[in-house]
Amino acid sequence: MAIAFLVSVSHALQGSALEEARLHRENLVKKYLKKLKKEDGAIKLVGGRGDFEGNVEIFHDGKWGAVCDDEWDSFEAEVVCRQLGFPGHIKATHSGFFGKAKRKFWMDNLFCGGKETELAHCHFDGWGHSDCESSESAGVICKNDDEGGVSTTPKPVPEKFKPKKMPLMKDLEVRLAGGRIPNEGRVE
Repeated sequence: MAIAFLVSVSHALQGSALEEARLHRENLVKKYLKKLKKEDGAIKLVGGRGDFEGNVEIFHDGKWGAVCDDEWDSFEAEVVCRQLGFPGHIKATHSGFFGKAKRKFWMDNLFCGGKETELAHCHFDGWGHSDCESSESAGVICKNDDEGGVSTTPKPVPEKFKPKKMPLMKDLEVRLAGGRIPNEGRVE
């Protein structure tokens, strides 16, 4: 009788371990699907210089859609960056900073407390309910931790170390124009 009890307990423990392993595997599959951006609520950034910045798009009902910048601020930007695996945000962007929205707006009038694990957990008007135009796309610049905790957004150069403009030829100077920050743009 004691042997039957031990066998029964052993099977129960094995069943519990199998159930735990099954749940763990299920969670890993869900994470993997989210990384593949095939699950509702997955997000991506488009139009930026890298995966750390851009306008926000969210996957819903089998399609990608834009997020409107109405009520968009640092709380929503923080949620987006954390959901994408970045340590936080540098800046929330508005007015299609990374280009006009090319897709239907899925979300409008978002309100996040800043602690949500996903953008889809924040309050908003409802999927596809929006009065936004393509120029109202919301975006973010996330802290990029790939280089040992150093952000890829350059730090400003102190004034005393800034190179002085020096004429290359008589009445000829070079400058950067059209960039989003002072040290980027096209050479003119």
